[in-house]
Amino acid sequence: MAGKKKNKQIIKTSVPLTPWEKAQIERKQQNSRKRFDFLHKKRIGNKLPELVALHHKRLKRALILNLLGFTILLLGSLYFISPYSKIAEVDVLGLSPKLEKQVIKFSGLKSGDYVVGAFLKQKKLEKQLRKKMPEVKQVNFSITGRNVQFKLIFNRNLGYVEKNNQFYRLGLNGKISHLAHSSPQGNTPLYVGFADQKLLKTTVQQVQLLSPKIVRAISEIHAEPTKTDQQKLHLYMNDGNQVLATTTSFARKMKYYPEIKAQTSGKVMIDLQVGAFSYQLN
Repeated sequence: MAGKKKNKQIIKTSVPLTPWEKAQIERKQQNSRKRFDFLHKKRIGNKLPELVALHHKRLKRALILNLLGFTILLLGSLYFISPYSKIAEVDVLGLSPKLEKQVIKFSGLKSGDYVVGAFLKQKKLEKQLRKKMPEVKQVNFSITGRNVQFKLIFNRNLGYVEKNNQFYRLGLNGKISHLAHSSPQGNTPLYVGFADQKLLKTTVQQVQLLSPKIVRAISEIHAEPTKTDQQKLHLYMNDGNQVLATTTSFARKMKYYPEIKAQTSGKVMIDLQVGAFSYQLN
């Protein structure tokens, strides 16, 4: 028809894009994103407050640590120059003043020494005291304020040796203590004439095997070595009897002393060196 305009219709097709067309579209999208990336980036000026805050935090921490160290150093210095840092008194519990004075001397501690020093060398002090006094089983060490205290726990008392009118107790190993007594403590034997330390040690070990009752019955143990018997012992009993024995068999035979005594009358000499027999003493 003349004069009539034909309506144009747009027809959408579903024809897939070619690889080239896809590449063109992706490139345009990437270029578009790059133009707006700068809006998302942080400038260095935005980071400055955070860096300054972190720097201040580190300075504050360093200042606190320095002040704390200085305070501790100052307090420590004040403590060590004050009287409170030094020992006021050293005590030994349960001993007479004479014995206490000796033990304190053995320890090496005295008034005016530093309390901290005494605490740090506690184990050394205990070892030192036990070396001086082998009869000691345990040393209990304590510090209360400015006072230092020792409490000694002793082994079983097996007897004494005498030197210059002083009596020194024996340890379980036969070693002689440095602690001097004015007189023997308890009903224990006195060891006489033991020039040989090995013989003394062996004899003390034999005495350990005896019952406390028999040990208390012995007044003195004399070493009387001969050419035929280097280990000969001569015992003086509290009841007036005497005993001859040999160290190696002393404990094994001496345990029969109460039975042998019961079969005799008066004061007798009991010979336990070879076999066992007795005879009257004049």
